[in-house]
Amino acid sequence: MKRVVLPPIGIVTEGQGEVSGLPEIYNQLQESCGCRLIKPIFASVHPKAPIAILCKDLAPRVKLSIQRGARIVVILLDLEDADECPGVRAKEVENGLRREVSHDVRVVMKDSCFENWLIADPAALRRLPALFGVRDLRFTPGRADKADALTLLKRASGSAYAKTVHPQQILARADVNTMASNSRSFNKFKRVLAASE
Repeated sequence: MKRVVLPPIGIVTEGQGEVSGLPEIYNQLQESCGCRLIKPIFASVHPKAPIAILCKDLAPRVKLSIQRGARIVVILLDLEDADECPGVRAKEVENGLRREVSHDVRVVMKDSCFENWLIADPAALRRLPALFGVRDLRFTPGRADKADALTLLKRASGSAYAKTVHPQQILARADVNTMASNSRSFNKFKRVLAASE
């Protein structure tokens, strides 16, 4: 039986925490979504920048991901406090990037930031009792995206939470299916990966 070789998917993100943290869940994502992921690439962009500027700044990082072997590139951007529909914003960035690069690019908006994905599996935080007082980390089940995640993480850690250090520790203990059940934007990310095979 011939072995199926999946096209590699690259990740470009404007967060340093994602660059260090996401590889911790790559094995789970690859198994769950039937995809093959390569190392994330950091893009020094502001997610709320005008579309034309954002796309021009993202294009070199997309091209770098392609040079490293990606056949498809998924861009991860924070929605932050924007009033715009995340799906509309994602589509606008995708359309803008098509004018900058000739590659298959998908955009996922994190609602509202990467920290909302980090709190989406509370059990992962309970596995770090020396860092997080998890009794302070409460959100409505299924609605991690609507929580003030950064404030919750800082409060639970006694302000020790570091955006570039702790994501790796949290995600090393997280379950992607639990994260997807509590975060609609993370679930969207999983669906995009699965559709990109």
